[in-house]
Amino acid sequence: MESGFVYLYMSDEIGRARRQRDAELGIVRTRSGSTTTTPSTSSPPSPLSTGSPRSDPTSALQRSPTSPGRKDSVLSRSAKMDLFVGPGPFAVNTFAMPEKRRADAAAENEAEDLLLQSTPFETRDGRPYLRNTPYFLPCDLIELHRQSLRTMLNEEVFLAPTCAPFSSGLPKKVLEVGCGSGFWSSTCHDHFRSLGHDDVSFTGVDIVPLAPNLREQGVNWNFVQHDLRKFPWPFEEGEFDYIMVKDVSLGIPLEISQRFVDECVRVLGEDGTLEVWESDHILRCLVQHNQPPLWDSATRTYPITPALTFNTAQNRFIQDANSWIEQACEQRRLPPTPCGRVADMLSQEPDLLHKVASKRTAIPLTELSWEYSGGRRPSAGMKKHKCKGKTVECCPTADQSAIRHTALMTVIQKIESLEPVLKEYSGKNTEEWASWWANMMSSLLDQNGVASGECLEIGAWWTTKRRRSQ
Repeated sequence: MESGFVYLYMSDEIGRARRQRDAELGIVRTRSGSTTTTPSTSSPPSPLSTGSPRSDPTSALQRSPTSPGRKDSVLSRSAKMDLFVGPGPFAVNTFAMPEKRRADAAAENEAEDLLLQSTPFETRDGRPYLRNTPYFLPCDLIELHRQSLRTMLNEEVFLAPTCAPFSSGLPKKVLEVGCGSGFWSSTCHDHFRSLGHDDVSFTGVDIVPLAPNLREQGVNWNFVQHDLRKFPWPFEEGEFDYIMVKDVSLGIPLEISQRFVDECVRVLGEDGTLEVWESDHILRCLVQHNQPPLWDSATRTYPITPALTFNTAQNRFIQDANSWIEQACEQRRLPPTPCGRVADMLSQEPDLLHKVASKRTAIPLTELSWEYSGGRRPSAGMKKHKCKGKTVECCPTADQSAIRHTALMTVIQKIESLEPVLKEYSGKNTEEWASWWANMMSSLLDQNGVASGECLEIGAWWTTKRRRSQ
């Protein structure tokens, strides 16, 4: 991987969205991140054109040129966006209910579905959120960009939009579950086309139609609007030969997670591939090693193996956010650490799925002193040095530094997106929250507050559906 991984894109659009919202709501922004508000009589902004009353952490990021050796850089796809928007309330279990109760429950579910389809968003703290769903991230331009940036980060670490080997050949029909704006489908289309396969069809399914018409970008694309917690899905058995499930853990409650996997298996064809990408919502710390660096030499990230050990987060602001996110997930019956559950769920289907494999990675949010011999970063002129008897690269490349800084930015932006929920569980009023936010930004960005080893944990899992004769 060469210098040039882009860890900011469309910053102009992000800034414009924030400035537009500031003007509409009469917000005056200060350098410290705090805000004041003046009266405004303007109408509420639309969900995809609004920002949030915070300083923009991405403004410190920079662009860099396209990496050699690739058909295109991740930035060339930056105009596309990715967001999983969780579905509406899952159907009430009517098994063994009296007839009247079944009718009442069905009528209630139908009414909720109609409400969600007609007016899917509600405004909280000036940002649009899906109503009547457990999914508690907003649905505006800022969050769409964060989701796209996280997808681009994952693709950079995993080196492609897919991790599955496709030993039987590339797929012909692909389903993206929880497609949001279809960003992953677009990047995967570009990837397959770079390999000489441009006849792959993509279908996206989600509760609300956020995806543009990707056919205008040359993608054989179809969108299906459906509540992913209502089974069965509107697809035939075995209709697809590759299914990608990416970042749906905040939309699928624990009690139906296995049923969700079962439905993925139902619409997957024999010898087809099911792939899942997830990241944990609770951050941990890497523990200092007493052995040579365990990082991947290309990305300077840490493959998660039994030899890699973790501790709880040490930064007090990350500790706070962890606690509040965990409470929010617990109340909504959502997994705060989904990466520890995916392999188990896929393993529950041994008669239907086999060849389960995975790739899990920890991305430190900054450089760590213990990564270097003697605890000091080597001088810029040094190319290699001895570390515990092993020769290693001295300083990270621009790409490697960008990966870590991007991970940090997406963590900060996620906390910003979760403000209404985190503020609720923190018990803080508006002034107290503004003070906490400003101190957090200072700690994470100015004081290198994540140097104790806080990291973002991501993972990819893939498996193959057995043939009936196997």
